[in-house]
Amino acid sequence: TPEVGYAGEPWLAAAARGPIFRAPVVDRATGEQSVLAAAPIPGAGGAVALVFAALEPVGPELARLYGGGRQTVFAITSGNGRTVIARSVNPAQWVGESLSAAEVAELDKAERRDLEGTTRFYEEARVPGVNWRFHVGEEKSDVLAAAARLRNRQLALILGGLVVLLAAVLAVYRRAALPM
Repeated sequence: TPEVGYAGEPWLAAAARGPIFRAPVVDRATGEQSVLAAAPIPGAGGAVALVFAALEPVGPELARLYGGGRQTVFAITSGNGRTVIARSVNPAQWVGESLSAAEVAELDKAERRDLEGTTRFYEEARVPGVNWRFHVGEEKSDVLAAAARLRNRQLALILGGLVVLLAAVLAVYRRAALPM
């Protein structure tokens, strides 16, 4: 097979002028959506580039490592939210895709329907230095069920504490107050 080069790539001229960090970029060598980091070579008129991290497995790996066995959705988008960089659900369908204005407007809501239409609670963080948004979403029903379990556990602890307190008061009353 012939060796694949990057001559003529649109990012090469920009990299010769200054450092760049972009994703998703289709890697000419693999054909996969990837991350590109490049910087100029001083005095040489060229650039050194590193193409890494095929993006399709990034989202599922985040879900495997940090999802806790739940149906947690992890997604990374561009800073303006217009482009999906990585996603744990249906990554082959979404990585590198552009989102509609309506879908981007939804990104700023804590409770929203995801790209498959499932209502989830989301939290978002900006990734400094690369202009990305990191999103984590949990299904609304799972979050509410977990909150209900926590509430029930707390109520059981409070009730148990009251029973112990009443038993202690009754014991003190019988030992101290009744003999008087």
